[in-house]
Parts: sequence; C-alpha cells; structure tokens
Amino acid sequence: MKKLESVDWSNLGRSLTFVNLGILMAISPLKGESLSIFLGTEIKFPAKAGEFYQVELSEDLETWSNVGGPIRGSSDAMDRFTKGAETKRSFYRARRISNQWTLVWNDEFEGSTIDRSKWINDVNANGGGNNEFQYYTDESENSRIENGLLIIEARKESYQGLDGSKEYTSARLNTKFRGNWKYGKIEARARMPIGQGLWPAIWMLPAKNIYGSWASSGEIDIVEIVGHEPSTVHGTIHYGGRWPFNTSTGTEFELESGTVEDAFHTYAIEWKEGEISWSVDSYVYQTLTSWSSEGAPFPAPFDQPFYLIVNLAVGGNWPGGPDSTTPFPARMEIDYVRVYQWIE
Repeated sequence: MKKLESVDWSNLGRSLTFVNLGILMAISPLKGESLSIFLGTEIKFPAKAGEFYQVELSEDLETWSNVGGPIRGSSDAMDRFTKGAETKRSFYRARRISNQWTLVWNDEFEGSTIDRSKWINDVNANGGGNNEFQYYTDESENSRIENGLLIIEARKESYQGLDGSKEYTSARLNTKFRGNWKYGKIEARARMPIGQGLWPAIWMLPAKNIYGSWASSGEIDIVEIVGHEPSTVHGTIHYGGRWPFNTSTGTEFELESGTVEDAFHTYAIEWKEGEISWSVDSYVYQTLTSWSSEGAPFPAPFDQPFYLIVNLAVGGNWPGGPDSTTPFPARMEIDYVRVYQWIE
C-alpha cells in the first residue's frame, strides 16, 4: 500500500495526532507528542535520542490504551513501529514518558505454555549450594501454565538425571540471557506453599560476576518463605566477599493475618542507586542503603544488571528436610511478574 510522504512538523507550533481512516488521512490537534500514521503498516514519530515514548491507540480520542511497551528514541530522526490490523477507525499518539515507573518487561502467564523467550528452566541436581533435596527438571509436572498462573510444583518422587538422582523433583526458572535489569521496581503476585522443608523464593543474581564469584557480585532476595514459618516473609541481600567471606543483611515481615498460602500477595522491591526497599502488598517493610563488595566501592555490587529467578526448593540448610507432615505435591503459584524502570 502506498505510503504518504513524511512531513517535518517541528515548525507548525502545535502537536498533531494523525487519524487513520482507512483510505483517508486526517489531522486532529491534540495535546501531546506528534505522530505520523501511514497507509501501510509502519508508523513513525519524532523522537529524541535517549528519551522514552509510549505509543497509544484510541477509537474515540477519549480512552487510550498502550500499544506495546515503551520505545526508546534512537536518534533525532523518526522512530517507528508496526501497527496492528485494526478494523475500526484508529487514532494513534506517542506520549513522552517522564517521572514515572514504566513497565519494561512482564509475564502475565496467559498463554498455554511457558514463554521460552522469557524463561529458561534450570535442570540439575546440585542442591543449589544449600544441600537441597530436589532435582530441578523441565518436566511439565514440575513447571507449567495453568489457568493463567505459572505453577511450580514440588513432588515426592525418585528422579534420575544426567548428574545424579534425587527423591524429590521441582522447578527453577530464570530470565538470564532473556531479561536483565539494572535498577527498577520488580514485583510478583504469588501464592506460596507452606510445610516443613519447603522453600519457595523469588530472587535475583548478577548477569555477570563483575566483582567476583558469589557473593561478591551480589544477590537480591525479593521474597523467601521458609515453610515452617507460614506467615513470615524474608527479604535479604547477600554481598561482601567471595564465599565463605560473604555476609548478608535482611529482615522479616509478618502478615497481619493468615498465611502466605491462604491468598495471593504482591512481593516487590524498588531498587535505585544506593538503595533497595522491600514491600508486601505495597507496604514497605525494609529499606537498605549500606552494603559492600570486595571488588569495588559502594554502591557495588548492586550497580550492575541482575536477572530473575523463581523456584521452589525442597530441604536445605535453612529450612531443614521435609517430614511426614509436609504436603506433596506442593505448589507455588505466580499470577504475574512485572519489571518497571523509572523514567526521568
């Protein structure tokens, strides 16, 4: 389909939104950024290098919805994206994003299978360095999408793999090589299992060990649950020297009522330069502003990109082993995981 000529709108002195009428093009003055819409599939808009823009779509010029995620301007030339195949009259605009948390990555687990563009399964029997009892598999019995939830299920069953055998199976997924972030608001809405020896966690490790091996390059534990403490949430950082000269700082948060298994809760951190805060259901229960690394001065090691991990361990040095009271299979259910970054 023939494309209209692009126009330099910088001298018009007002913002414009272009309206796609199928075979006609119209111009409507609106507040906000300028946006050119073409009669093909490409849409261009003026963007400054380094600034962020959100493309929005409307059918009535009143209600706007996001089209994809934020676009970062790459130059002073027009940036572009591919528009959808709308059947109704469509209005587009590009809004510059500033002074707000902006969603840059998420998984709502709405598909039928785990999104492999976002998650990798760890497959091993190494015990996580904590003498854990499980074999982490990529079997659907241990990790799958079910009714809009990511299910991580620990089972009491013998499993033989390439690096050994275990009497329990479970799953551990990570975003390494698929999603790494330096600073941001990272949150997950989840329901956790409880029971002796169960150890669900949502946490982060460095994409690269810039400052040395664990824990001199850091670890951020967004939430850990020790199954015999059904109402207690743990938030921790690990840092300092390489093991065994590492240290950690963290605290506990007690739910006002019920257990972590009774209902879904939103677990989050806000991670900025020199500061990390932890919250449960938007209540901030801990803020840390002091740590160290043998590899570099503060704010190292928490000044590098980290990736996400979600897992359900069985046994280990901290929770101890399961016993006859431990319920199997045990399920960790995650409704969503979202990553925001602050746009100045």
